[in-house]
Amino acid sequence: MSFRVKLGEITFPVAPTKITVVQKSRNRTVDLIDGSQTVIAKKPSLREYRMELILPRRLYPFAFYESEFLPPEHFLDAVNSYAYSGKAVSLVVERGVSYESCPVFVGDATCVENAADGEDVTLSLTLLASDEENVYPKVPKTYFARTDDTLRLIARKVWGDETRWTELYRANRDQIEHAARKAGFADSRLGERLIPNLELVIPQEVDSYGKRS
Repeated sequence: MSFRVKLGEITFPVAPTKITVVQKSRNRTVDLIDGSQTVIAKKPSLREYRMELILPRRLYPFAFYESEFLPPEHFLDAVNSYAYSGKAVSLVVERGVSYESCPVFVGDATCVENAADGEDVTLSLTLLASDEENVYPKVPKTYFARTDDTLRLIARKVWGDETRWTELYRANRDQIEHAARKAGFADSRLGERLIPNLELVIPQEVDSYGKRS
């Protein structure tokens, strides 16, 4: 299983081989005057996302760039600006067909340049989940279609339910069909033929209490 990781406005060119999620307990045991013990329960600490990211200095075939090759300094400067902003930014992790998004703060960041790795840079990054996060999955407002994407696949990524592809089609029918005709096709085959980089609007569902349904 592979990852694709986006932090704020940047998508890292090489996704980590693993992401470690840590949530430490804040419960503690205290001794009572009669010699027994009890537990003082507290909410757990904020989740930590830990990962190691390779930032290449050359264009590798396995690296991903949204437009053109960018040097390590571009990503390091962005991470540094997020760290000093004092504001939460969006962390998006794609795991195959599954999708997770939550607001995070930049924690520890360690940059290593090793002669054995050539000119590449390794960034060890810890991100702290914001307390603004709730248990409801974050649904992105837009999605850029990729090669081999279909509306069914995108619905599975976004909602975990491919049967909701019709909602995506209804919300984006005009631009989907226009892009297909512009590319020389008669139609999109109801979203089975999507043009890469086409921006799709993701319908947002919010109930009267402000929670996603």
